[in-house]
Amino acid sequence: MPRDVSEEVFDLFDRRKHNSAMILTSNRDVEEWPQVFSDPILAGAAIDRMFENANICIFEGDSHRMKGRIKFNEVDSE
Repeated sequence: MPRDVSEEVFDLFDRRKHNSAMILTSNRDVEEWPQVFSDPILAGAAIDRMFENANICIFEGDSHRMKGRIKFNEVDSE
């Protein structure tokens, strides 16, 4: 993400860490965040603020979004 967006995300985490609750979901593992942020130091600081007083819940299993979707059988293209 561009540097200005990275800074805004960091500022959001910093402002909210003591004032209100925040629920954050991500399709990226925390170890991947330094590559997502434009500055790895800013990414580390954002992660520190996010996990300072965090309760972490990891959900495993099938995706809820896939529940109830129509499934098609594979068809040979011969």
